[in-house]
Amino acid sequence: MRVNNAALIALFALLLLSAADVSHAKDSTPAKSKIIESAGEALLWANTGDVAAGGACKNDIKKSCKDIIVGEGKIAACLTKVHRATRLGNTAGTKLGPKCLTELTDFKIDKSSNINKDIPLATACKDDVAKFCPKVSDDKSPGSVVACLRATKSKLTTPACKAEVFRNQIESIEDYRTDYKLNAACSDDIANLCSDVEPGMTRELQCLALKRIQVSWECQDEMFKNAKVSDDDIRLHVRLFSKCNADYKRFCKDIEPGAMRGQECLEDNLEESSFSEDCKEELEATIAARVADFRLDAGLRAACEGEFESLCGITLEQMDDDKTVKERGLTCIQQFRDEIKEDKCREEVHRRLERESRDIRFDDVLAKACADDRAEYCSDVSADHRSTLQPTCAAALFDHEVKLAEDIDFKYPMKKACGWEITNFCKDIPDGHARVVRCSEENLDEMDMSNECKAEVMKGDWCLEENLDEMDMSKECKAEVTKDMNRMATDYRLNYRLKSACNDDIATLCPNPCSTTPGQSCGGLVLQCLQEQQDNITQEACQKEVFFYELMEVTDFRNDVMLAQACRSDVETYCSDVEPEAYWSDVEASCSDVEPGAVCTRPGSGSSCSVP
Repeated sequence: MRVNNAALIALFALLLLSAADVSHAKDSTPAKSKIIESAGEALLWANTGDVAAGGACKNDIKKSCKDIIVGEGKIAACLTKVHRATRLGNTAGTKLGPKCLTELTDFKIDKSSNINKDIPLATACKDDVAKFCPKVSDDKSPGSVVACLRATKSKLTTPACKAEVFRNQIESIEDYRTDYKLNAACSDDIANLCSDVEPGMTRELQCLALKRIQVSWECQDEMFKNAKVSDDDIRLHVRLFSKCNADYKRFCKDIEPGAMRGQECLEDNLEESSFSEDCKEELEATIAARVADFRLDAGLRAACEGEFESLCGITLEQMDDDKTVKERGLTCIQQFRDEIKEDKCREEVHRRLERESRDIRFDDVLAKACADDRAEYCSDVSADHRSTLQPTCAAALFDHEVKLAEDIDFKYPMKKACGWEITNFCKDIPDGHARVVRCSEENLDEMDMSNECKAEVMKGDWCLEENLDEMDMSKECKAEVTKDMNRMATDYRLNYRLKSACNDDIATLCPNPCSTTPGQSCGGLVLQCLQEQQDNITQEACQKEVFFYELMEVTDFRNDVMLAQACRSDVETYCSDVEPEAYWSDVEASCSDVEPGAVCTRPGSGSSCSVP
């Protein structure tokens, strides 16, 4: 059979065209990813899940990523590395072209909508998504699976998933638009309020924070969620990391970042002389923000979640939803800190109380209650305006003092003034239960104590109290110890050791002697009652504490608050040249020398100072 050559040629051409059409159809079929089924199926960028090799980045890829095989975000990762190096000024001549940079950004924005578009992330976190986010779907709510992983990152089980979630968060810091939910909620606010801000590195979000009152509720909510899952890692806290990077390298180079470890290390070194002021200011602002909103206190939440439930019967969710429940929970965990079983939780509670002693901003209740009084009285912080405070502030201040009476770490002025004495004379005394302060009080006159420390120690802890007369205390330390003991004498509740030892005897022998007015001190009534009822005290520990209080009275007349109040004007008139710490015989002699017949006495039931 003869075949027409022309017909064969035509048929061959048709087959070639058909093959080309089939090939084209195959190439143009959208590639899909469903690594995590619960997240929903997703179309891959450029059919590869990567920046297109022949697109706007073609030349940049040839120049900087020529050995990288396209797919699974590998080209994008290479280009991102180049861009970061350029931004940091580390690499010359490799700046990405503007069109390539736009395509790279578009790729990252697109993959933020569904975790299955981000193949490395989906692959690494498949098991953790099944465990912690099984019912979360990006089909129903774009960006939700990644948000869930960020919120549970402390519980993630695989190092690969943790690394990919961290990489995802870094990308969001570099450009907020790569966080789908944040972009959706805040893009309009940024366009309207912060269009003149240089893009990137959270600058837009910092701008919104300064204009928070004008920002939409949706955007504020997403900004808060972003801070909640980022602020526990110093590397994700742009302002803090930029201002504290040098301090972090100096003091915390061996500390692994994350889980608040970096921030807590910086906080532990805050008082070092070489600590920079810029870092200190930013760190304290960060702590204040965390104290003001318990939801941002990642360290305490992670460490004490179980203790809140077992000790206080309160869940984190309940504390987040109700301010009153939150305050009750925080009061409970501090009040019952000796019963906390988890070491990490105990450390976090101790750290929180130590902060409160250092800065009023770190005690949220006290800061709010005393805002007006601080503005009126505290431009001169050396003055004491306790007697003129508003009732709400006075009550909050008294509660603050009672709460912090138990540990030298919570008495910031004393601890600062007595650092040398504590290290040298109380190094074997464990913190807590007022042991260290008592050590100094008992040796106040023997130490070469600083006046500041002596004043603070006179307010109340064991080691410093007991050595107040014997240690070679500096004047600063001695002054702080003295001040602490004087303040402790005004109300037995400020004397942690006496309050703890005498609780049962006070209930039996001295019931209800104090004013019911919030913030009103007992004025020495309970202490006087215990002295009068000393023979009836049943607890040996209480008898010892009352005896020690009597020694305090003999050492410094101000520690007998009833007598000090009754004799104030007479002491000023007749005994102004006598040191307050002098023994009673010295005071009486001085009074008699100044005015014949003038006597300062301290009878058992009533105190008076008179000139016959």
